[in-house]
Amino acid sequence: MEYNNTDGIRHYGANSHEWIGVVLDPKVQHSEVGMQVKVAIMGYHPTDTSVVRDEDIQYAQILLPVTAGNGGGNMNQTVSLSVGTAVYGKFTDGSARQQPMILGQFPLTSKTRYGKGRFEAKDGFGGNLKPGNLLGRDTALGLNTRPCVPRALPGAGDKTKKRETPKDALEAAGVDTTDNKAKVEDSKTPENNGLSAEEQKEFEEAAQFEKDLQQKQREAQLENLTTEQLTARLDPTVTGASNPDVFNAARSAREEARAAGLSEDEVQRKVLIATVAASEIGAEEREEARQSLELF
Repeated sequence: MEYNNTDGIRHYGANSHEWIGVVLDPKVQHSEVGMQVKVAIMGYHPTDTSVVRDEDIQYAQILLPVTAGNGGGNMNQTVSLSVGTAVYGKFTDGSARQQPMILGQFPLTSKTRYGKGRFEAKDGFGGNLKPGNLLGRDTALGLNTRPCVPRALPGAGDKTKKRETPKDALEAAGVDTTDNKAKVEDSKTPENNGLSAEEQKEFEEAAQFEKDLQQKQREAQLENLTTEQLTARLDPTVTGASNPDVFNAARSAREEARAAGLSEDEVQRKVLIATVAASEIGAEEREEARQSLELF
């Protein structure tokens, strides 16, 4: 759909195929293709939403950096573009201007002023992304300025107000509240950390997915090594019997390789790669745990 500059403003990219735009509200983002969002382009789409509705604006494809992964080999990263994000891009189809491509985004700063207009900056909350109870509508400005402590509750400065004791939560944890004194020694951890059976299942499935993804990524990194190099990286102290993750990784690799019709030599190589990957991941996790313990 072709639009003209109806605002009479000289805009960036007027004499080129480059443009600056703003990501539209999530309620108009209904693409099933993925990796694309609707963007209002300055100087190309009018500021008056009654002239051209957000719903009628075309989608812009997102160009990912080489470090993000394109989805192949289970390697990918989530695109982080929220409502009101100012983005920079180009038209890949030249003067036809029907195929916009997003190349990058502009960060918010402490001087950013928010508004409701089509091309005014937004704080990024919209759709399923809602302000939290602790951080409210705080935004992360700069690289190291994300809030690290909860915001004070309204009226927290009034010393005459007392916080109510969450008796239901304490009793659920096994704490006797009859005398309004928490007896820590009598407390207990709720079964499954208080999660329902369905929530516990979802948690375990998510953890397993993350572990499998990490395993596949490490295997992909080891593919170009020779058998001798792989063998040299094996840790003789880590065995399948002592580490279930190593055993499961080797077994899965063997089953997948044989199901793919690979030769026995190729099967053994796949098993070796999986074993090295699982062993190294396990060693890194143990080292992280050790370093965490040293902090206390």
